[in-house]
Amino acid sequence: PFSFRGAVCTTVLEGGWAVMASQGRTMRVAVADGETLGVKPEAAVAWTGRAPTGFCPRLRFRDLVLPRAPKCLRLNFHGPCVVWFEGS
Repeated sequence: PFSFRGAVCTTVLEGGWAVMASQGRTMRVAVADGETLGVKPEAAVAWTGRAPTGFCPRLRFRDLVLPRAPKCLRLNFHGPCVVWFEGS
């Protein structure tokens, strides 16, 4: 649970195309080199570039005990990359 791979369900594609379907409207944001974008894990749809880092400003004891992600968890994407997420 303390690693990115264990905390967030991801599928890594090595090349080619991927087709996705989302329930809401999807927004595309290009993050320039040296910039950072924070997104809620449930809003993230896809990204190109390096894997994001997790950030949680306040971690409570029950967040460590219960098998779920903390409510205040954010994924920080560091550029250069392109991020697609639901919402605005």
